[in-house]
Amino acid sequence: MALLEDLIESVRQKDVEVREIVAGSSWTMVATSGWGIASMMGGAEERNDLSGKPAGELLNLSASASPVEASVGIATLNSLIIGQVDARHFKPYKIPTAKDKKIVVVGDFHFTDHLKTIALDVCVVEKNPETGDYTGGEQAFRDADVALIAGATIVDRTLESLLKLAGPCYTIVYGPSTPLSPVLFKYGADQLVGVRVKDEIAAKKCITEGMRDLSGCPGLAPVVMEAGQKATD
Repeated sequence: MALLEDLIESVRQKDVEVREIVAGSSWTMVATSGWGIASMMGGAEERNDLSGKPAGELLNLSASASPVEASVGIATLNSLIIGQVDARHFKPYKIPTAKDKKIVVVGDFHFTDHLKTIALDVCVVEKNPETGDYTGGEQAFRDADVALIAGATIVDRTLESLLKLAGPCYTIVYGPSTPLSPVLFKYGADQLVGVRVKDEIAAKKCITEGMRDLSGCPGLAPVVMEAGQKATD
């Protein structure tokens, strides 16, 4: 879990107070110096007992075997990361063209079917629930030009191993759980596509009402970081 440890080490102001935790059936949202989001893999569970605690205490939950605690921990991590990013350095929302590319996909994306109509080949790799491995993953990554990996894999602690599998692929970590940190570039990511909260009331509504696909949430805006960018103040 070197990646997770490096991400935690990279954040400043670990003594910032956790202002609020919002839990839904699919996502957790945490407020510290900023707002962070993470996939809720264990179902909705309020953790109001954690509000008011130092953020550093909740960061320790990131590696928890409990899906709910891990979600709170990663959302806290993302809130601290977004709180120290200079938004002027975000790139426009754009990913490389899929035309004539072989693409390996890890995650459930609303646009996967569309990718299949324009890419040369799209291979969706799924996690084996018994072993925790990604069936056929090694060969699929070796054959691919582009790897698209769900940011939610940081919550179940498989992102680091997936980045290793991606190797020379152009690798995109995509989704609301994605830590917008240049630390991921050191582990093989080429592009990070995440979100920032632009309207906290609207974002909270999406979370608490159980919206699964946050691409349609009016309270969030997609943001992109690429390897080589300056990311922080």
